[in-house]
Amino acid sequence: MSPLVLPKSTAFPADLTGVKISLCMIVKDEAGLLPECLSKAAGVWDELLVVDTGSTDNTVQIAEAAGARVLHRAWDSDFSAARNHGLRAATGDWILYLDADEMLSTEVKEQIRAISRDPSVGAATVVFRNRLLHGNVHLSNLLRMFRRFPDVSFRYPIHEEVWSTLVPWLNRTTTRVAGLSGIVEHLGYQMERAQEKNKKERDVSLLRKCVSAEPNDLYSWYKLLEVAQYWKDEELLTGSVNALRSQMEKLGVYGLAGFPFAGEMLSMMAEGLSRTDPNKALLFLLPWVERISPSAAYHLRVAELWETVGDTSRAASEFCKCMALRDVTRDQQFATVRPLLGLSRLALLRGDLWEAWRFTETALASNPLDREALLSALLICRESAGKGGVGEFVRAYEAVHGATDELATTLDELACTTRWYTPQAAVA
Repeated sequence: MSPLVLPKSTAFPADLTGVKISLCMIVKDEAGLLPECLSKAAGVWDELLVVDTGSTDNTVQIAEAAGARVLHRAWDSDFSAARNHGLRAATGDWILYLDADEMLSTEVKEQIRAISRDPSVGAATVVFRNRLLHGNVHLSNLLRMFRRFPDVSFRYPIHEEVWSTLVPWLNRTTTRVAGLSGIVEHLGYQMERAQEKNKKERDVSLLRKCVSAEPNDLYSWYKLLEVAQYWKDEELLTGSVNALRSQMEKLGVYGLAGFPFAGEMLSMMAEGLSRTDPNKALLFLLPWVERISPSAAYHLRVAELWETVGDTSRAASEFCKCMALRDVTRDQQFATVRPLLGLSRLALLRGDLWEAWRFTETALASNPLDREALLSALLICRESAGKGGVGEFVRAYEAVHGATDELATTLDELACTTRWYTPQAAVA
């Protein structure tokens, strides 16, 4: 077999110190965040390509002032087409792609420059951090950097991905995917910004077009469920769950094999089903356990359903499975706070205040701003020592964390309720 010869434009340079990184972006009316994004990205790119899809503010001027080559492309409701427009114009050895609401840390910039000089690496993931309400954080490893191989391009009109066209080139060149540990702060789905950008309407419209054109597109179904859950749209969730169940029946029992988000998708589907019949939701979830990759979200949903129907032994077992996956999922809520509070609720059912407090205290140590954990702590203190116990907890908490808004809101809730045991308290 003759050795693989890469085209000259993509051959790995002999002098790895001269590797060139092209930073590619697509923007529209991003004058608010673009200056900070470009400032934090300074020093990581050798070529900056910005595809503007119709800005009416001074986004273009900001990009040009930072040294960008600005390409103009009319918006046609297709993120992949816009990404590919910039990709075709890039001349670097590496492609790094970002949005204006994604902020590189100094650590990840150093790692990006270093990994680009490693001839064994063909692509790299970075750690995205989404800060949610009440101190919760979601971490995810996302592919955002790859060598400029021929014919590699983005797919899907929304939540675009490049992985499917990149893999064949990684296999041909026997290069690996490196996992960088540096953080990228993602601001895009903070509620105020998402509302300002009308992201719900845009996302629902594009995702519905995707699943209508390709009913077996599990990724788009998964993203549609995410939108429904994020915006707490029960009608959208129920309708999507019913339609997806029908499609999954056609795919068969192994239809989710290899799908990386299977556990999370099944969990969201069960949420829609459990609102009317938790037993029905359990019957739907349980057969999948051996057919999907480990998922804290899956086990958490199963645990809460067992708790709801009164099987505390099975619920406890599933909560423990969640926590065993902490290092796998890197999800603070699903693998730490939520299962710990589930175990606390089960302890309360047994009348074991000390055990309940131990689990709640551990949950608060993981996230001191979690409102369900705060309510659990306050209820336990009130039950065990009355108002004096509540006051003692507040003083101890504020000595460490200050007078947080989350504590004030939870104290108001405590004053308005006589409830003692609150299963699966809803926390926004």
